[in-house]
Amino acid sequence: MNVLLAAKSTIAQAQQPSQQSQLANPLINQNGQDIIYLGMGLMAIVVILVIGLLSRRMEYAIVFSLILAAVIIVLVTLV
Repeated sequence: MNVLLAAKSTIAQAQQPSQQSQLANPLINQNGQDIIYLGMGLMAIVVILVIGLLSRRMEYAIVFSLILAAVIIVLVTLV
């Protein structure tokens, strides 16, 4: 029984990265996050505009679904 508990605690410690490794991880570019969000927003706007030029009803459906998704995301994050 003690061996099983010791193995579980060893696995749990191995799965939790230290705070120092999280703060100094050179593979994660924290500065580029804002640029990615900006690019995603611009891409969504361009897609809506292109579809709007092709079909007005499709544009309304996409705008409605984006607004509905945003409302659901806000509600889920508040709860």
